[in-house]
Amino acid sequence: PYPAPPGVPLLYFCLTLSPPPPGVPLLLYANRRDLRLVDAAHGRANATVVVGGLEDAAAVDYVYAQGLVYWSDVSEEAIKRTTFNQSGSGAAAVAAAAQTVVVSGLASPDGLACDWLGRKLYWTDSETNRIEVAELDGSLRRVLFWQDLDQPRAISLDPGRGYMYWTDWGEVPKIERAGMDGTSRAMIIDKEIYWPNGLTLDYSREKLYWADAKFNFIHRSNLDGTGREVVVKGDLPHPFALTLYEETLFWTDWKHSFHPLGQKETGEDRRKVHSDIFSPMDIHVYSQTRQPLLSSPCSVRNGDCSHLCLLSPITPYYQCACPTGVQLLEDGKTCRDGATQLLLLARRTDLRRISLDTPDFTDVILQTDDIRHAISHRLRPGGRTPSVIRTSAIVLDPVAG
Repeated sequence: PYPAPPGVPLLYFCLTLSPPPPGVPLLLYANRRDLRLVDAAHGRANATVVVGGLEDAAAVDYVYAQGLVYWSDVSEEAIKRTTFNQSGSGAAAVAAAAQTVVVSGLASPDGLACDWLGRKLYWTDSETNRIEVAELDGSLRRVLFWQDLDQPRAISLDPGRGYMYWTDWGEVPKIERAGMDGTSRAMIIDKEIYWPNGLTLDYSREKLYWADAKFNFIHRSNLDGTGREVVVKGDLPHPFALTLYEETLFWTDWKHSFHPLGQKETGEDRRKVHSDIFSPMDIHVYSQTRQPLLSSPCSVRNGDCSHLCLLSPITPYYQCACPTGVQLLEDGKTCRDGATQLLLLARRTDLRRISLDTPDFTDVILQTDDIRHAISHRLRPGGRTPSVIRTSAIVLDPVAG
């Protein structure tokens, strides 16, 4: 469903550093202590700091049409965003103050991806071993996958087809694919893979690219994992993230501390785009062509869903869903006001809620003040979210939840 974007001459772009024709992209990347934007054609010049003063920014993504930039900070265990105004055609940019979007229940949010059509935020957590989704403001949070995950990391979305892809470099390294609504999960790559880090998609040619930091290669395949090919092999000490623009592949490398590029078909004509970087992490081409504005079933009246409208590869190409622990009613559109039966769990450092209404029994961390040594607790019933009065006893109100 993606139209091929108009191209620029590959030879010109890869082999010269003179001003490029219109369409040569900007690169948005996480540098642990900040987020930066660099012109791919003038990469040896200083990059523009979009957001500074960060602790440990790992993943980054954006919603181009809304001017939103998101990132995860693994030290703060949070996902944040800012609005971002780009001035002119270069890398100059002005960002607003950061806003925390997701803060509770995160441990190591290594992967992050924005659904620019359905306007959703997806992320992986390699410590909680979960993949979750929420609205762009962090509300209506839902755990999509929590089983058979072992250190999920990179995540990439294909909203036009309703699929999501992620890497997992646990005991059984693999790349998986599933519907963005949590259906149709399948393992598509599990051979000759060890530390699958970066992941990106060629929407127009229907290809999946990934980097392996142990075997030092970049491979690609069809979107279902078939037709695997070598793109770059050797001289890749530790590739971390990669992104694509038309005929050119960009990636970050931890040991070289620069952004190389090469032809996406063969990996040839490689050169440095930007070097002397503190700690290059995630990277994306910042361009509208990477986020084509197509019609979406969730764009009209939210698909008539009361809460989450998630894109799907299966007709009618979307599915209504509820926040974790909340039951979807028989009409397939409406969620209950909240959980009706709850199990409340006090741990030493947090309080958790487990809904008994849904079959997954996934726990949700309740936002409370700092907890040092909880042994039990009591709730104030009423409203959608129970509030903690004191840590003294466990009381379940089956009516108010």
